[in-house]
Amino acid sequence: MSDIFREVDEEVRRERLEQLWKRYGSYITAAALVVVACVGAWRGYLYWEERKAAEAGAAYEAASGLADAGKHSEAEAAFAKLASEGTAQQVLDVALAFHQMRQMILGAPRSCSGNVTRRYLALAFAKRHSSA
Repeated sequence: MSDIFREVDEEVRRERLEQLWKRYGSYITAAALVVVACVGAWRGYLYWEERKAAEAGAAYEAASGLADAGKHSEAEAAFAKLASEGTAQQVLDVALAFHQMRQMILGAPRSCSGNVTRRYLALAFAKRHSSA
């Protein structure tokens, strides 16, 4: 006797679930697609941001190398280009990471080049913000 009630109860539950799916199934599917699309977009943005940071790091390293080599006018142009193309936060993050790495490797920053690099960065940012 309880088997009959159990079968009827299961049948009623299944019918309710089918009704709910017919009513809200498209909304559930759309919400799942939106979540997947948002996660994909976020991961794409993170990839793009990492790629841009790597490019900014390479440009900063090249400009710093020019400053270390004594090519001041070329270094100034390279820092100005870096400041105008990259975001300020990216440039500052790269500069900080580069100087911290230099301190870890060498034990201390190079006496002249660190000051020259900071001076060029300050000059590039000043030019960028004065023209904006």
